[in-house]
Amino acid sequence: MRCLGDSFIWATTLSLFLLDSYHSSGESEAKELQEIVTLVRRGEISRHKVAGSVSVLTREDITRSRQPLLHDMLRGVPGLRIARTGGPGQPIKLYLRGAEPRQTAILIDGVSLRSPNDANGYPLGSLSTANIERIEILRGAQSSLYGPDAAGGVINIVTKPGTVEPVGEFALETGSMNSMRATWSTSGSKGPLNYSFVSDHFETEGVSAARSGTELDPYDKDYFQGRLDYALNQGSRLSFFGFRTDSLAHTDNAASLDSLAVCKERNSLLRGQLELGLTQSERESIIGFSSKTFHSTDGFGSNYHGYSKEFDWRLFGEISDRLSVGGGLEHSDDRGKQELVWSPDQDVSLNTWAGYLNGQVEWSDSLFTEIALRHDENNRYGGETTGKFAVSGSWHPNWRAFGSLGTFFVAPNAYYLANAKSLNSLRPETGVAVDLGIERSFGEGLGFASIGWFQRETKKQFDWSTWSPGNPSYVINVNRTKSKGLEGELDLNINSSWSVQLSMTLQEAEDLNEKRALYSRPEKMFSGSIDWSSVDEVLGVNLGFRHVGKRLDGANLNSPAFTVCDLTTIVRARANCEIHLRIENIFDNDYTEMVDWNGNHYGTFGRSAFLGVTWRY
Repeated sequence: MRCLGDSFIWATTLSLFLLDSYHSSGESEAKELQEIVTLVRRGEISRHKVAGSVSVLTREDITRSRQPLLHDMLRGVPGLRIARTGGPGQPIKLYLRGAEPRQTAILIDGVSLRSPNDANGYPLGSLSTANIERIEILRGAQSSLYGPDAAGGVINIVTKPGTVEPVGEFALETGSMNSMRATWSTSGSKGPLNYSFVSDHFETEGVSAARSGTELDPYDKDYFQGRLDYALNQGSRLSFFGFRTDSLAHTDNAASLDSLAVCKERNSLLRGQLELGLTQSERESIIGFSSKTFHSTDGFGSNYHGYSKEFDWRLFGEISDRLSVGGGLEHSDDRGKQELVWSPDQDVSLNTWAGYLNGQVEWSDSLFTEIALRHDENNRYGGETTGKFAVSGSWHPNWRAFGSLGTFFVAPNAYYLANAKSLNSLRPETGVAVDLGIERSFGEGLGFASIGWFQRETKKQFDWSTWSPGNPSYVINVNRTKSKGLEGELDLNINSSWSVQLSMTLQEAEDLNEKRALYSRPEKMFSGSIDWSSVDEVLGVNLGFRHVGKRLDGANLNSPAFTVCDLTTIVRARANCEIHLRIENIFDNDYTEMVDWNGNHYGTFGRSAFLGVTWRY
């Protein structure tokens, strides 16, 4: 693979040229540096305030794209590859910086969505974009703060809080493949109580999951999410939030055989927490309890159940103007139950205690360092300790450089333990990651440019042993993998009407044992969008594209590169009413995102159009 060597010079030159050629204005925000765990979990993350690679998708980004499903909003994030095995409702593969899907932590309002009984770690496919305030993507090893699964990074979904004045919204969209989406949301306050609720229904006839199939594989989903915040006094708050999703999808026998298999999925999360001392200049304490359930069927007679109960206590404080500290304790009880048609049922329980400490020192207004240490102790796989050191510094009002070195581990959940040779035979995946970057802001509201380099090596990665007659296949620790690459972002607000966003990823991801590239990790990925709005903001147009380069796929086949372009137009018919037209794959390109283990292609959309209306009251 020569993508990094061939592209390093032009990528660096282009990025530095863009940095130096743009007019500089505005003041640096280096003075406002704060510890990363506080920023993410309070929902205050900002690009120039953390020692790492960060991307933030705002509510405006979500509104402009009008995508109904969360994973489709993530496709343009640098370093992130989203691959779906067919149309909506089919399994999702998420590869961040070459990591396996299970190796990225996904949170909603700071609470992990990890399923105890899912091979990919998270039920990402059924999550909706409704009622999302923003999506924060923190790349790099983060196990020292977020525990198992943060090898590639963290994706935190921040939901909308309640509003002072009652507001509501109803949206309806219909279009190709007999697709229909209806969303209703409301938020407001009554005295010390703030509330926010959303109900979202989405259905489509879809496409055949098997590209060669002749029958469609429809999808139907209901999503409900809500939040209540009660102000106890000036500095304390009691909160309850959660979601539930019910979905039904038809699927095929991978991409090899067109068959009728009905898969059902039902997931829920309920969280209650007490926050004490909410002012940033004083100590804060958060006590929370979460309950999660995951139920799914594979359409062929097997059922998977996951249950998780979690307790956590977090403490943050500023020791002085230059020193901030944080820490906490976490406890989880997980259970995964598998009712299988081809082998005996499995029922696995796990119990984990964890503690972590985090400190950040501002040596000056332009330089700070961060150090974190965490230990997890589990009744099945024993103990794991991880750490992280990060530094961020600025030498000019608009320039910043950052770097981090961190260790990580990925714990085997109930699914992997149930498929191991014995419950105690599987060890966590472990590794180390390095992250270096430089960026420049162009002044307040004008945008930024950045380029970064990363490298991550994983040991004891999970894989299946070789099958032979009389010798069944098990999950074992066998592989060593390595990924490295370059990431770049450019975000320009040219004027009040035009803005441009571009991102690139150049990566090499290798299986060091088998001396081959890791499956489904493209060497090159590019994405971007051009936004235009009229001066009076009555009309808005968003043109987006994504290019996925060639990659090694199942059955050791090389899948060709592809490019997809989407167009969304929004017309404000009245002050409280908008009409939008969304066209996906506007050039009707023929492409495939993934292949199955036999090398057969999964189905994808052709050109499709969707018309919708949004009414606010």
